[in-house]
Amino acid sequence: MDSKQLRVLKKLVAHLEGINPDNVDPATGEPYTVDLRGRVYRGRSILTVDAAEDCLSILEFPRQELFSEVGEHGIVRNESWLLMLQGWPEDDPENPSDPAYALKAMVEKRLSRILVEKKNGRGPVFPDEFMLGEHNGQPELTALTISPGVVRPPEDAASRLAMFYVPLTLGLRVDVSDPY
Repeated sequence: MDSKQLRVLKKLVAHLEGINPDNVDPATGEPYTVDLRGRVYRGRSILTVDAAEDCLSILEFPRQELFSEVGEHGIVRNESWLLMLQGWPEDDPENPSDPAYALKAMVEKRLSRILVEKKNGRGPVFPDEFMLGEHNGQPELTALTISPGVVRPPEDAASRLAMFYVPLTLGLRVDVSDPY
């Protein structure tokens, strides 16, 4: 049985793998030109050159909150879980950052589906994706913050590809007596 954090990570990976030609890119109305199926990794900080094009890696920030107080129910804790989404697009030797901006925009748009609610306030636009779904009748997330990302050019020492980073803060409600 997966812990809540691992279950949430797996759901986030599956959600981001929705960027593929079987789905429509809302920016163009056409199928996505990028295929992230099997290309979104959990906890991979090092990728081979061949594996890095058109892929994402979700990493946990090394320094989380020092403590999240246990809530009023005695064993329930409300956490802010800090993740870093790192992405590498296909290579463009002439304008290397252009594909990074394009892939970052696709990723941010896809992530927004987790949060978007109907304008009349009567529920989510994408119920199955809202707050990454439910587990035992409770939403997986209590909140999601998609912080401004940054695009970096290729650097000989680090990568031949441009890349981007998007910080995410996931709100979790965790029963410390049952972290599953």
